[in-house]
Amino acid sequence: PLSDGFTVQLLQRLREQDPVTTPAVGWLERRLAEKGTTPDDMVRADHQLQGAANVTVRNIITSMRLVSDIDWAALFEAMSPVDEILREHGVFADMDFSTRNLYRNALEQIARGAALSEPDIARRAVAAAATDARSGDEDLRRHEPGYHLIGGGRRAFERSVGFRTRGLTLRRRFVHAGISGYVACVAATAAIVLMLPIMGLWFLGIRGWPMLAMVLAGILPALDVALLLVNRLITGGFGATLVPGLSLRQGVPSHLRTMVVMPTLLTTEAAIEEHIERLEVHHLSNPDGAIHFALLSDWTDALEESLPDDAALLETARAGIARLNLRHPGDDGIDRFFLLHRHRGWNAAQRRWIGWERKRGKLHELNRLLRGSGDTTFIEAAARPLPADVRYVVTLDSDTRLPRDAVVRLVGKMAHPLNRPHLDVGMGRVVEGYGVLQPRVTPSLPVGTEGSMFQRIFSSHSGIDPYASAVSDVYQDLFGEGSYSGKGIYDVDAFETALQGRVPDSTMLSHDLFEGIFARAGLVSDIEVV
Repeated sequence: PLSDGFTVQLLQRLREQDPVTTPAVGWLERRLAEKGTTPDDMVRADHQLQGAANVTVRNIITSMRLVSDIDWAALFEAMSPVDEILREHGVFADMDFSTRNLYRNALEQIARGAALSEPDIARRAVAAAATDARSGDEDLRRHEPGYHLIGGGRRAFERSVGFRTRGLTLRRRFVHAGISGYVACVAATAAIVLMLPIMGLWFLGIRGWPMLAMVLAGILPALDVALLLVNRLITGGFGATLVPGLSLRQGVPSHLRTMVVMPTLLTTEAAIEEHIERLEVHHLSNPDGAIHFALLSDWTDALEESLPDDAALLETARAGIARLNLRHPGDDGIDRFFLLHRHRGWNAAQRRWIGWERKRGKLHELNRLLRGSGDTTFIEAAARPLPADVRYVVTLDSDTRLPRDAVVRLVGKMAHPLNRPHLDVGMGRVVEGYGVLQPRVTPSLPVGTEGSMFQRIFSSHSGIDPYASAVSDVYQDLFGEGSYSGKGIYDVDAFETALQGRVPDSTMLSHDLFEGIFARAGLVSDIEVV
């Protein structure tokens, strides 16, 4: 039998040939006649088939393009009965997608271990939050369904729906053991790591003082290896813990007013201009909403209360801030940029005139200034009054760069109901929620020969690999807390209350970790500063 494609191709190639001198033409016509068709019918049918195939392939490609253009997340959420139920209560619709997905994953996990469907569990979570709200519970976090799904009310809620903790018992026991369980795991692993070479030395006949010296020399390396192994197992077994957040699609609203401050020293006019330019870049990368920017400055240490260059440096900073306010005017008659400068005070411990308590003092006095205090050491507050309703402060070093919308995302994390700080009056510290949130800090890549040796060693992965920067922090994943390194966002009232009167003057220089402990710091590794 002759295929249709072969027949049509042969006809096209023999079309210009003489039938007398080319017996193949006659042979082909006879074969087609035996099949009850003609060359013209075969060509017509094959062309119709090719046209239909072209149309089909075109439709497939067009459909694939349409499928790739569909916002599947929005389509899924519009059709999900769970989403419809959760939108009835709380701020579920105002959360970002990853947070909403965190709620859905919790519902799926509970439904797999209970005899209820996901919509039924969602209704019970909403009902539990509504009950807490009607009871007048002062802890506003309990008024959010997420408190019963991913927050502190998860255990009680699981018992109420008959959830069986299959596969979670070991993990929860490890978390419940806390720091003591973590230290025990590290110590046991270090002992095993150290025991292997010690056994080898024993079989080689090494005894006495040489053996003791080898044991002492191997303790620190064994602990280092044990930390790496235990942290790797925790990271792989527990996974990254996402801190929930709001999306703030229209920018930072006025009731979440935020001030971005850059503590620095006034050293030279060139350095001041660089700081002013950095403030403007911060604004351009985070232009939406009630966000203000301030240069929080001191003069350098001196043997005298004032130096001849002080007035000129302060005037340069004042002129730069005024220039920014003219270029980027604020809303509602409130300046967008501020200069907050302090005078020197005598420090008997260092025998110098310095800014009181350096950076820690700057932030402490800023908090008091934002709350209306008039006895701070600021001599240059602002051309116009500071906004009285600043709720959050983002503090950055002078060399920190903010990616686009990083401030908005940080505010969204802090404003989520489950992250609101809960102060224990007796302990005088934040015990639930977070008073401070620390983003992931990535060293910038060295450019040409300008990068230092430290920068070249510790800079992050280069290239376009999107997974190279996906990180997990052991302490955040295991204990729900992170380490504060001085670049992040804090709640003004919670931060000031938790640290009020805790540090005597001239007793602490490196204060970030200390502040993070009492104000309770959380790590948000999905937000990055450079």
